[in-house]
Parts: sequence; structure tokens; C-alpha cells
Amino acid sequence: AKRVMAPHRVARVAVLAALVVAVHAEDYWWQFKNSDCAYHDVHVNGSSKALSCCTDDTECTIASCEALCKQTKGCGGFNWPHGVVKATDCVDHLSKSSVTTYILEDHPQPPPPSNFPPIWPHPKSFTNGTKTAVLLSTFTVTTTSTSNTVAKGIERYQARIFRQRNSGPSSGTGLSGLAVTVKDSSDAPPQQGTDESYTLTIPVSGKATLDAPTVYGAIRGLETFSQLVAYGWETRQYSVDAAPWSIEDAPRFSYRGLMVDTARHYLPLPFLFRILDGMEASKVANQCFFPGLCTLSTSNILCKENNKKQTQKIEKKMPLAITNSERKQRRVVGGADKSGDAADLKRAW
Repeated sequence: AKRVMAPHRVARVAVLAALVVAVHAEDYWWQFKNSDCAYHDVHVNGSSKALSCCTDDTECTIASCEALCKQTKGCGGFNWPHGVVKATDCVDHLSKSSVTTYILEDHPQPPPPSNFPPIWPHPKSFTNGTKTAVLLSTFTVTTTSTSNTVAKGIERYQARIFRQRNSGPSSGTGLSGLAVTVKDSSDAPPQQGTDESYTLTIPVSGKATLDAPTVYGAIRGLETFSQLVAYGWETRQYSVDAAPWSIEDAPRFSYRGLMVDTARHYLPLPFLFRILDGMEASKVANQCFFPGLCTLSTSNILCKENNKKQTQKIEKKMPLAITNSERKQRRVVGGADKSGDAADLKRAW
């Protein structure tokens, strides 16, 4: 016998189905500015041509792109203003671009991350806009300072920022350069209380400026600028998001240091160099204390006289670490105590 569902159960199923439809009818479009998922497109009838809601015979609006995406199987969103329809895995392959990507989701988009701005550590105060400043292909960093520290810092940061070829425009709207101004060009080693403040201004177009009272403030400002510059693999251009920027920064603590126990734990020099590089990137740049690393011939390195034999062996390698440190505006201080570190050094060397 054919089983027939009771009327009240039919009504219940209909209500549940209506609720399911209502839930799925609520669509949320997440926006990812300056992002795109290249090569993750929906293609026309299996061809290599990407499906687009912006064609010659149709009106191209965000609403029309949303409607086309909902009607297309396998659509996860689209980019704007090109209107290229994206696959459902687009959100997992987003990268920097000049377009905005819309992703279809079933729940609201969460708020932006709380770690904005993308500067570490966060500056003392800042203001920013909503535009993107493109770095011209002729972008240069210049300074009127006679400081060797500033000159080497500019050279180092330019190599760090511009690792890829800049295919940006050579003229027109965009950043043409960064002008670094230093009030006191003294290259004296940093001390506790050295003024490391700086003011960095990045417009949408024209020349950015970095003003600092000392060479060490200029170096901190160059680090901040390097953190704001990003490279777009699709556009092959360098840019600064959320421009224009106006940043005023100074260390919260006058003394910022790090101790690495190299006496009980042998660490090769390349590893120590990485620590020094990390200190520069984090603006932790006053002093690095290496117990077990000492020299008799350098004034800012402490050493115990009773460790001469071990010291002479270490001293051969220490100039590399000292030079690497001074080039990046840090003081390296070594030391060894008589009972503990000295015995470890003797066994190690």
C-alpha cells in the first residue's frame, strides 16, 4: 500500500522548506579592496575565456554582477570594475591588486583586523586616508644629510623595498620620491635618551617627506616607510594603501634591548645577524647583550681579563658582528662571569 504523509506533517515540511529558502535568500557580499584572485575565474562554456558581467551589450553595474553570479554555477564572486566572475575558491587565493573583489557569503563580513595600521610597533599617532598611492618607476630616496649612517640606511632600505622591477608609470599621479631631512647628522653611537622620533608624511601624489632630529630617528622612519610599501604581482607596481599618511612616532621606552645567552647555547654568527636584523625591523635598537661574546680591543664590548685565552679565539669573529651591528645602529655588548660563562666558554672553545 502506498504510504501517504499526514496533512499536519506536510504542512510542517512546507514551513521548514520555506525557512530554508528564507535563510539562503539572505546573501552577503564581502568586499576585499585592492585584492584579486588571479587565474581563479569562471570560464565561458568550458573555454579559456573568463566569464564577465561587463560586456558591450549589457549594462555593467555591481547589482548586475551580483545577479549574474547568483545565476552562475560555481560562482564565488567577481572583481570590480572589470566584472570578471570568480570561482568559489577565490577567497582562498586573494593577493594584492588594483581592483576590489566581491565574495558571496552566507553571513556578514567581520570587521577589519584590529592590528591596523600595518606598522610594527604601532606609531605614537597617525592619520590616514582611503586612497592608494602608486610609486612611480622613477621613485628615489634623497637626503641633504651628510651622515654616513643615513646614507647607508637609505641604500639598505632601497634594496630591501625594491626587490622586484617597478613597472609603475614614470610620470603623472603617484609618489615621485622620499625626501629625508635630519637636523643633527652626527654618527655618534646611540645612547639611552637619544632622540629617535620622526615625522613621516606620505601623500597620494608628489613627494613623501621624512623629518627627524637625529640619524636614528631617520632610520626608524625608513623602517616604517618600508613596512607601508607593498608590491602588486598583478600590476607589477609598488604602492602604499590607505594614503595619505601622516605619522608622528617616538619610542615608548627610551631603553630597548635584548639578551641572547650565547655562552650556554652556541649560536653561529649568521643566526646572530638575523637577530640583529629583527631588532632593526622591530625598532628594538639600543643594545644587544651577548654573554660569552667579548673582545679586549673594542671600547663598547665588556670582557673579563681572566678569559684572555678564550677571548682571543672569539675576538677573531667578533669584528663581523660588531660591524654588522654598528652598520644598523645598534650597540653589541658582550660579557662573561668568572664562575659560569667562563667555564662554558672554555669547554666550547
